[in-house]
Parts: sequence; structure tokens; C-alpha cells
Amino acid sequence: MLCARVGAELRVIPLNPDGTLQLDVVPGLFDPRTRLLAITEVSNVLGTENPLAALIALAHQHGAKVLVDGAQAVMHHPVDVQALGCDFYVFSAHKLYGPTGIGVLYARSELLQTMAPWEGGGSMIATVSLTEGTTWNQAPWRFEAGTPNTGGIIGLGAALTYVSQLGLTQIAEYEQTLMRYALDALRAVPDLILYGPAQRKGVIAFNLGQHHAYDVGSFLDNYGIAVRTGHHCAMPLMARYQVPAMCRASLAMYNTTEEVDRLVAGLQRIRKLLG
Repeated sequence: MLCARVGAELRVIPLNPDGTLQLDVVPGLFDPRTRLLAITEVSNVLGTENPLAALIALAHQHGAKVLVDGAQAVMHHPVDVQALGCDFYVFSAHKLYGPTGIGVLYARSELLQTMAPWEGGGSMIATVSLTEGTTWNQAPWRFEAGTPNTGGIIGLGAALTYVSQLGLTQIAEYEQTLMRYALDALRAVPDLILYGPAQRKGVIAFNLGQHHAYDVGSFLDNYGIAVRTGHHCAMPLMARYQVPAMCRASLAMYNTTEEVDRLVAGLQRIRKLLG
């Protein structure tokens, strides 16, 4: 949408068969006109964790700014935007166990001071004059137009406090142990196709033989097992793997090995029913 609006060229980093980035191709995608590298920290479909530090450094060498989508990362491990060196970092609250309808934009201070507001409303102005025009408030207030989402802010704050008290390092260690257990168990299911790299965060994408993901997901739902089915807001990725859809199981700090066993048993049962 942005490219269509401003006439920019979109270049996409190609993937290896396991869903990791083809890093040897990346330098050739930059030229003097490159303005922005927008990249996800962790894939919401494959769980791939991208090597951000190297990519950010490369982008900065070419004079490009870097925006990192951390929506699928912030609940799985500690994030230090200063250490990453990114210019922008964004994430949503609902994937951090918070409410819907609110998110976070981090930007380097010097960039915030030069950015124009994207929306008008109360609290984002400093002065208004019929003869001398309008001046904007200081950042970050100039980007918070109108009545704030007070309930969402409180909910996000509570979610951040909760996760911080549990400890993201401890959460990461537990989830990675659970992920290894789940991958080992799922590999034992005949005809199950796993997508993505061996090392991943948070999610497992799969299909069961030639059965449509919607059918598999419906059966699992009847067994009391919740997975997401569809293209996961990633149609180009489905095209890359030449499938109409995938099932996705998400592992979080509250999941257990017993629940993984129920998923595996459910898939075994579906395989027998559908053949």
C-alpha cells in the first residue's frame, strides 16, 4: 500500500526451503535509493528468528532506516532495541497477553522529532490559530491524537508487568524446552509435513498429508485442541510452499507437554479417520 501511494519499489528477500532468509542475496537488494528495511524478528507462521543485528548493520551501511516487527517476538524472549540498533520497533498488545486494539511504536528520539503527525485531534497540538496556523506538540504526544484508549493502555501495562515479573529469560527457556519436545513428538506422526527451520520460536506450522488444513483444524477443534488454520496473513508464503493453507500450533508459557501429547494423539486419530 505504501509503495502504491508513494511510487516506491518493493524488494523481497527470498527464502531457503526451510524458511530462513537467503542472506547471500541480501546485499544485492540494496542500492543508493533504498530507504527502508522492514523485517520481522520472528515469523508468525514458521517461527523463524531472523538475524537482525547483521541485517540492521547492513541496512545502515547503505543509509537505510530499519523497522522491526516484533509482534511475534516480545513474548518469547527479552528484547533490547538499543542493542539491536533498529530505528523503529513495533508490536501489538494482544500477542503479549494484553488487550486488542493497542500496540507500541518505538522510534529513535531524533527520528520522532522530525516525523509529522499522521492523525489530527486533541492533545497532539501545541497551538491553534485561525491566522497563524497550527503547531504540533512535542513527540511522542503529537502522535496520540484524540481521546486515548485508556482501558487498552492499562491492560497493556498490566500485561507488561505480568510478563516482566515472570521473567522473559525464564519464559524463553521453558518455551524452547517445550518446543523441542513438541517437534520431536510431531515428527513421529506419519504423513505430517512440518514447515520451517529446526530452530524456531513460538509456533509450529504443519499439514497432515494432502488433507486441507481447515478439515484438520476442525477435527482438532472437536477434540478440544485450538490451532489456527488458513494462510496466516501470509499468502505469498503459502504460494512459496505451494499450499492453500497450513495449520499452526502456538506454544506459550502456559502450555504443557501433556497438551502437546493431546495434539499428537488428535493428529494420529485424524489420520486414521481420513486415511
